[in-house]
Amino acid sequence: MNYLHTAEILYTNNTIYSNYAVLLSEDGIVLEFNFTKKIKGYYDKEIKHQILMPGVINCHTHLTDSFHKKQVSGGEGLVNWVRNLINSRNLNLQTEDQLKKSVEFILNEMMFSGTVAIGEVSNDFKTINAIIDSRINCLFNYELTGFKESNYNAVIANSKLKIIELQNQNNDFKKDNLNWVYSAHAPYSVSLNLLKLIKDENNKRGGKTFQHLAEDSQERKLYINGNGEFVDLLKYFNAFDENWIFPKVSPIQLYNEFELLDENYVGVHLTDCTANEIEMLSTCNCYGVLCPITNLHITKKLPPFEEIIKNKLKFGLGTDGLGSNWSSNVFDEAKLLLENWYGLAPGILLKSLTSIGAEILGFNSLGKFQVGNNCGMISIETNTINNDLKSLEEGIILNPTTRNSINFLKMY
Repeated sequence: MNYLHTAEILYTNNTIYSNYAVLLSEDGIVLEFNFTKKIKGYYDKEIKHQILMPGVINCHTHLTDSFHKKQVSGGEGLVNWVRNLINSRNLNLQTEDQLKKSVEFILNEMMFSGTVAIGEVSNDFKTINAIIDSRINCLFNYELTGFKESNYNAVIANSKLKIIELQNQNNDFKKDNLNWVYSAHAPYSVSLNLLKLIKDENNKRGGKTFQHLAEDSQERKLYINGNGEFVDLLKYFNAFDENWIFPKVSPIQLYNEFELLDENYVGVHLTDCTANEIEMLSTCNCYGVLCPITNLHITKKLPPFEEIIKNKLKFGLGTDGLGSNWSSNVFDEAKLLLENWYGLAPGILLKSLTSIGAEILGFNSLGKFQVGNNCGMISIETNTINNDLKSLEEGIILNPTTRNSINFLKMY
């Protein structure tokens, strides 16, 4: 069966089309994309919408924390929150089945809200079976840590063995809608040589390297002064390198000096970035991923969004995990940004939710309507809509009366 979805307004890739239609096959493939009157293909059923847009991309998730019913206590900085998170995990130990059910529930919430792809981040593979079963598109970030410079070769060698073991156990790990990369946890937990090696491995596989970056001011203090809260945290885990010579510059400046910043580097959070650092990331063609609800909860700060926009740094949005976020809906991240920066050039957030997010995760068939592809769709109704990009964005993000996923995963 074919389905004709007609729309008063259709959004794709920051372009608005009036009285447009998308002809879909039963499995969600776009057969035609044209003015409604010009659609020539056969269809069994017509479905009318006020607004249609592609499914959205959640670039940064931590599904391991899906069992949390509320945010872990925050507001006193990242190190204090990490301690609280560890305590919460220890007090709420999950069996494999319990965690799988929690992850399945959150994935269903995400897909119901129109999410068609996620960037999952984990240092183990406990969430992978639920992700595979959901059939959502996923770039799995296998997160590595190792601050001690002497350990970096062993970290990579051990991670390769674990990937091979997983692939041998689970053929589904090789499906087209599931890809993986190594990710570097953060500057305070990953040595310079380990980051270099992670980037080399990802470059060989054609993937980007993701890293939590400038999430808290204590990260800068560690690199510039060689002290602060992260020293104590690393020593607590027996992970501090006593021979480490702190570079006296921020991680971003250090990475730039070693030519690690490029189009294959993605900095996540960027909350503590200076204007010069945002400019540096943009000049090097890096990407960013913003998780503003998490940042506000943990550090009471938002990322320097004016500088991100001013320097045209490409960015996606992510919901992080339920240990730091009350929502699994990436639209809520866009809403927080739009409410705080109301004078944005129109379309920036819609594009970050769709085509830029897809670009960051490497799913080129998602984020925009293209004949032959299956990007999922969202049907939206709003009372505050005019046929211009600014009011459309506000209607979709701030004032939807309904927002229904027409997800290719569970379409009809």
